[in-house]
Amino acid sequence: MNIITRVLSVILALPIAGMAALALITPLTASGTLYLVGAVALSVGLCGIAWGYKHSRWVFGMALVLILAVAAVRVFSPQGGKITQLRLPDGDTFCSINCLIDEQDASLFSTHVLPYIGWISPTEQQGLLDAMYAGYQKLSAAQPLSPSPFIRTYLDLQRPNNFDSVIIEPDGEQPPQIGLIFLHVCAGNFTMHCWLMAQTVREFVAV
Repeated sequence: MNIITRVLSVILALPIAGMAALALITPLTASGTLYLVGAVALSVGLCGIAWGYKHSRWVFGMALVLILAVAAVRVFSPQGGKITQLRLPDGDTFCSINCLIDEQDASLFSTHVLPYIGWISPTEQQGLLDAMYAGYQKLSAAQPLSPSPFIRTYLDLQRPNNFDSVIIEPDGEQPPQIGLIFLHVCAGNFTMHCWLMAQTVREFVAV
């Protein structure tokens, strides 16, 4: 039984080690960095427990607390600013699982992986990371914590009677006179796409 547990712990550690190596060349947010530290520590603690190191339980426990704390801060932080998420048709504004992971971390990390699984070509990847990172830097400057529906989208939780929308209000105090509905399905729901589109029509004071 001990041998099986040790083998399983090593198998679990391998993908986390790969993620850590990939993260070295990926510009992560503060929450993404803390998640990564927690995941590595969790893996080390689990391996230590499996191999009989007593103090590994402390490492495992502290790593779990770190991951849960980051998740709680992200989920329960109040939405503020011009970018909000609205679940329609009920109008619920609670971010729930959509705020667990910063969109920048998921997007840039996955862009490193996509050429290896054939979803995009190496030619398409050229310059894409830099352009995406520049876009996310501008989005973060506008609003540090922005909700994103990509998690519920990729978990196939969007339904006609229960779906997420990203609302981006115009700058200034003047009430919007027109609205632009932006439907994008090329890669699921990403807030940065919506925000970039909103920048093109902000002179019209559109929501």
